[in-house]
Amino acid sequence: MDIIREALEYFLLKKLSIHLITYFRYPMEKNKDISVLQREHIPSVLLSNRFLELFSKPMRDRAAFIDIEQENEEQEWYILDVEGGTYQKFSLVLPHKSKVIRTNKNEIKIKNHKFDISMKVNFDGCNDVLPFGFMEYYLSIHGFENYLANVVYHVEFDLYVKFKITSLLSSFGWENYNWIDSFLDSIYHSVSKESFFSKINWNTIATLIKCLNK
Repeated sequence: MDIIREALEYFLLKKLSIHLITYFRYPMEKNKDISVLQREHIPSVLLSNRFLELFSKPMRDRAAFIDIEQENEEQEWYILDVEGGTYQKFSLVLPHKSKVIRTNKNEIKIKNHKFDISMKVNFDGCNDVLPFGFMEYYLSIHGFENYLANVVYHVEFDLYVKFKITSLLSSFGWENYNWIDSFLDSIYHSVSKESFFSKINWNTIATLIKCLNK
């Protein structure tokens, strides 16, 4: 269960990283009002998430990448896959003086001048149910034994934003903080079961399958 939580937390952090890099157009545009937090700036988060700690570890410290690192010492890698290893440079581009802390085992909080955002993965091993026919026709899972071997779990991503009173008294300086709405939307559309089935129009597809089978 801890492995699943950490994998999902890593997914959440990577989504945030990519979203912020896109929002601030980093590194193409320089902005004195942002801070770039690298691996070494958030040790409390890294030490407790094995996926983030492993994938972002410098290539010189990983056997699978030693030869590549030595041959390309001056090149900066962001994503690299080789047989037996994956490297993904981790960066959080945040408003200036933002802090990233871990408040407890499953929760990460980002604090800045305008608001605090808490991100938490809730997973207790509970099962979930997929619509009838989805595993068979969409995932190509057939047979009773295969159904038992593919367990469906229920997971919750808990994101909570607390705005600071002083930030609500002025509309000035929000250009570096308006990413929060689009980030919350992107997470919803990435992990929501309802959003996914709506996007692929599963209700209509399931009806057609039933009609064709008859």
